[in-house]
Amino acid sequence: MSSCTRSFLALVRKDLRVFRSDRRALILSFVAPLALASIFASLGGGGGEGSKVSILVLDQDCGPIAKEIVAGMREDEGVSLREALDEAAARESVRQGQVGVAVVIPKGFGDRAAKGMFNPSQKAELTFLTDPTRAAEAAMVHGLLMKHAMKAISRDAFGGPGGQAAIDDAMANLDSNPGMPDALREALRSMFDEVKKVQRETGAVGAMATTDFSFGTPFEVKSEVVKAGQQLDRSVMAAHSFAGMAVQFILFAAIESGIGLLTERQKGLWRRVRAAPLSRWVLLGSKAASQAIIAVAIIGVLYLFGATFFGVKLLGSWLGFGLVAIGYSLAAATFGLLIAAIGKTPQAARGVSVLAVLLMVLLGGAWLPMFLFPEWLQTATLAIPTRWAVDGLEGATWRGSNLLALAPKAAALVGFAALFGTLAALRFRWEEE
Repeated sequence: MSSCTRSFLALVRKDLRVFRSDRRALILSFVAPLALASIFASLGGGGGEGSKVSILVLDQDCGPIAKEIVAGMREDEGVSLREALDEAAARESVRQGQVGVAVVIPKGFGDRAAKGMFNPSQKAELTFLTDPTRAAEAAMVHGLLMKHAMKAISRDAFGGPGGQAAIDDAMANLDSNPGMPDALREALRSMFDEVKKVQRETGAVGAMATTDFSFGTPFEVKSEVVKAGQQLDRSVMAAHSFAGMAVQFILFAAIESGIGLLTERQKGLWRRVRAAPLSRWVLLGSKAASQAIIAVAIIGVLYLFGATFFGVKLLGSWLGFGLVAIGYSLAAATFGLLIAAIGKTPQAARGVSVLAVLLMVLLGGAWLPMFLFPEWLQTATLAIPTRWAVDGLEGATWRGSNLLALAPKAAALVGFAALFGTLAALRFRWEEE
């Protein structure tokens, strides 16, 4: 082996040893992509039972057809169904983002749907309430609703009492319509007679209990996007985008603040500060206050820009918006202090903190709508401040949340700030170890 080859191999081994000993490089090279890929994979359908779509159903009809529709959707593997108490509560749940879809089955739906199978003028109507940021979820539920509704209505129309009454009503309308040509009247009467034969046969042997059969579309779905005020859909999406970007880049600013503290310690600047009569609480508190002021300013500028050029509006409580903004700014600022308190060197701290921020932003709903997450993960994300911040900023804008709804989110963010600040103070070191 030549000396050149030996030198080459020695350099390769040296670089590999350095890489293996560099914890930051290992995290960024292996842990970060594995974590992010796993999360995105679970959102793409790997969540199994935890990936169900949550919907509300309000059954105002309480007839056999409505009950069969509700039962069918409840048994569907892709749906987590809850029943609403009233329409106002269902609307509020959709508006606040607690569910993406609510279905209202009005009184008399079953009777009108059975008649609508044979008389287009008698079509029933369902009310479909949707969240404007969850169009994909709404489309999925719409398809499931059509499947279960057509199954229940067809079964009743061709083998139940509703269908028999509907045929009798349709045949009576033939005689009361003098403008109908005689040939067409007789053809329809003949068809209805045949349908009555089908009803008698299916009623006798129970064939419709195991047969999927449909005849026309006996109802219409009245879709309604539920949001605060008369907003355009693009302004709703803009409000979500500005909330996500505010949350993300304030955390990145917090990283830079924490790294700056570590750099100052590395240069020995903290020893000079320590010579003055200043406690760690004064030093850390001043850093947190200045960073929080910067963060509040970032939120203000972002939303002023969004209001000017993208139609983003504060439709909820202005005071609630301010409390959420201040709470999140304090949480982000103290998170930067925690980075400085835990990190040993600026280089090592930067890699780990960037990974932490990326995960917090992703899991907080800043990049992707929260409904895409499995239910267990949606619950778990309540343990990170970004989830409360995104929900609070969205609530104050397009969801139109009042102060009572926003105050708990602001309080949770202040709680995170207190936790991060306390941990930072306890781990604080004036000099490098």
